[in-house]
Amino acid sequence: MFALSLKRTAAVAASYAIVGLIALQLAVPPGYAAPVYPAAGIAVAAAFIYGWPAVAGAALGSLLVNALARLIDGNLSGIEFAIPLATAAGAALQASFGAWLLHRFVGEPLRLETPGEYLSFALLAGPVACLVSSSVAALGFHQASTVPAGELAYTWWTWWTGDTIGVLIAAPIVFALVARPRSIWAPRRIAVALPLAVATVVVGLGIAQVGRWENERLANIFRHEAAEITGDLKQSFNGHLSALHAIQQLFDASEEVTADEFRRATAHWLRSLPSLHALGWSARVPAGQQAAFEQQMRIRTPGYRIFNRAADGSRRSPDPNSEAIAVAFIEPRAGNDAALGVNALSIVAANEAIGRTVTSNEPQATATFRLTQQTDAQSGVVIYLPVRHNGTSPSAPVDGVVFATMRMNDALSAVTPATRDGLLTCLFDATGAASRQPIAGGAGCASPAAVNQPALTLPMPFAGRQWLLQVRAEPAFLAANRDWTAWWFSVAALVTTGLLGAVLLVASGRTQRTQELVDERTAALRREIAERQIKEQALLAAEQRFGDVFEAASVGLAYTDLQARFVRVNARFCQITGFSADALEKLRADEITESQDAPVRSHVIQLLIDGQRSRFRTREHYVRPDGSRIPVEVTHSLSRDANGQPLYLVMAVEDLRERIAREAAEASNRAKTEFLSRMSHELRTPLNAMLGFAQLMQIDRGTPLAPAQRERIDHIQSAGWHLLEMINDVLDLSRIESGSLRLSLERLDLRPLVNECQSMQHDLLRSRDVRLSTELAEDARFVAADATRLRQVLSNLLSNAIKYNRRGGRVTVRAERGADGTVILSVTD
Repeated sequence: MFALSLKRTAAVAASYAIVGLIALQLAVPPGYAAPVYPAAGIAVAAAFIYGWPAVAGAALGSLLVNALARLIDGNLSGIEFAIPLATAAGAALQASFGAWLLHRFVGEPLRLETPGEYLSFALLAGPVACLVSSSVAALGFHQASTVPAGELAYTWWTWWTGDTIGVLIAAPIVFALVARPRSIWAPRRIAVALPLAVATVVVGLGIAQVGRWENERLANIFRHEAAEITGDLKQSFNGHLSALHAIQQLFDASEEVTADEFRRATAHWLRSLPSLHALGWSARVPAGQQAAFEQQMRIRTPGYRIFNRAADGSRRSPDPNSEAIAVAFIEPRAGNDAALGVNALSIVAANEAIGRTVTSNEPQATATFRLTQQTDAQSGVVIYLPVRHNGTSPSAPVDGVVFATMRMNDALSAVTPATRDGLLTCLFDATGAASRQPIAGGAGCASPAAVNQPALTLPMPFAGRQWLLQVRAEPAFLAANRDWTAWWFSVAALVTTGLLGAVLLVASGRTQRTQELVDERTAALRREIAERQIKEQALLAAEQRFGDVFEAASVGLAYTDLQARFVRVNARFCQITGFSADALEKLRADEITESQDAPVRSHVIQLLIDGQRSRFRTREHYVRPDGSRIPVEVTHSLSRDANGQPLYLVMAVEDLRERIAREAAEASNRAKTEFLSRMSHELRTPLNAMLGFAQLMQIDRGTPLAPAQRERIDHIQSAGWHLLEMINDVLDLSRIESGSLRLSLERLDLRPLVNECQSMQHDLLRSRDVRLSTELAEDARFVAADATRLRQVLSNLLSNAIKYNRRGGRVTVRAERGADGTVILSVTD
């Protein structure tokens, strides 16, 4: 039984998992549920048929479906694993609840033959039961932060409709395949299961097509939005380069740019480019000239000094014998003063970018790093461009570099404002790296895009760096641009499926019910015809048997009409009366009866006809043809038709001569028994006196008997005891014949009883030189018997076996269990 339950659990789990994984392919983004989910119908129907093994199978199948789906999406980790567990619990609870509702309110056997039965099934197993899994799953997705609050209702609705349609489609198919009784469901495999299976495929294909259209529409909207973001970002970044070139031209055109001139030149760009964090000028300070440069800069910027920035962000004094490229101007000053004086060559990323721009005379961006003036954890990028007054040849020395600073998240946010909510924009740096590194974007950029998440990745080379721009569509974007076509299609599918299932089940049920009624009526007619034939045959057989019994009856039987004329007589009646059957059919009953008995007969017949008596018994005398008189006892009865009208008289005649003789013999036997009983009692009284006085004479020590007298007394006692035994036997015989012998049954152990009887025969055994042995089986030792009578019977048998044995012979007493449970006690000589 347990092995069968395991097989059913495995079968339900496998069916649920396979069908569920196929159905999830129909899910329309951003939903996490399929608009039609036949696995729910498999679970409810199997739970109704098989009970808890199917519920366990539904839980296991749901766990497999959702775990595999999350694993494919790459989300099966941490709290995400709670989602498959929640959906598995919801599937098991829903299957149990649906099966309970069907058992409680629809009952067994489940036929679904009438509109009322189907409506109860469709409402209870569908919309009502399916509230369970959708609610548990939606809550689980929300708690795991997979579905936002705004999408909770849509996810719940999609899940509920998908399960409901799945129940209405798949449950009848499962019933048709395995439900009991098979006489109800087996004929529906083609009439119900096949059309509903086709409907499932059609609905699934329709939803898949609607889903493809929806995906294409969303993809077009997404590509358009992503293209706009990409264009805006390129335009913004190109503006940064334009600003950098403009500042380069300022320094190229002037031998000396003052701080005020630099401020006025950068003001326009800082206003027009919100994503630009700072513009600045870093002068080249040759080795050994750092002190003079610092003194010159302190005239305009008190406290100015050159410093190196260590890897941990701390400030250190530079090597005076090393060249430096120190920040001299930076705008806006507010928030950027901390960067004044920093030696860019001490920063690895800046040193590498400066080297590239000096060599190429083109703008070069650094890898992201924490800016010197930055107080938070946001990273930044600096774009450098060289300034040379002695020509543009890469071999010519540079006077310094102009630079533009960007805080990457701020730069990206300026291009992707809140109006594009739901789109996650990520910027990656893939320059010379084995894997791209995120340099700007939301927290989700650190993890890869989900398998079913629309995403577009575009190359964006910028200032010598290989940047990648990725735009992802999050659930909020898909929800904001959702078309409700799939929703309306699922509603239409729900209604259509319900109507189709109702029509198929009710129509097939009526057809089957009609066929059952036709079969029942046909079978009833056949049974009626067969019963009629059997009755006719039985009547013929009964009539034949009645004729045989009538003729072979031990009493005389005769039918007469209501005027007592003989109609039919049997052989025994002819023997009693001495008339032949032909002769009697010409006579009346009064004509063979003594005249003094005729009035009694007439009175009896009238009483029977009037219904005052059902039968009557009289004693009469028949007169035989030879004139002899036969005493008879006649039982009169009347046969009536179906309406209660008298038909004929029935006479059962018994010859009383044998009974009278038997009664006389019995009276004589009773007299004999009574005589023997009285004689036995009368003889026992004097005999007991004789034996008693003989015993007194033997034991009288006052006047002891002579040896000859004692011998005569022994003869008297021996003869007396023998005579007493004969009298007792006669008395027992008379008791048996009179039925007055009483037995007292009790549980007896044969072993002591046999030993007692053996001791009583001790002298006889020794005189006859006979050996006595006992073989009493353990399972035959105890019997229910009258102790006195059993002792008497066993003693008589032993005595006879010893007396009539050969000298030196052997007698065996054996007790064994019989086949019928009785105990067989035997004495063998």
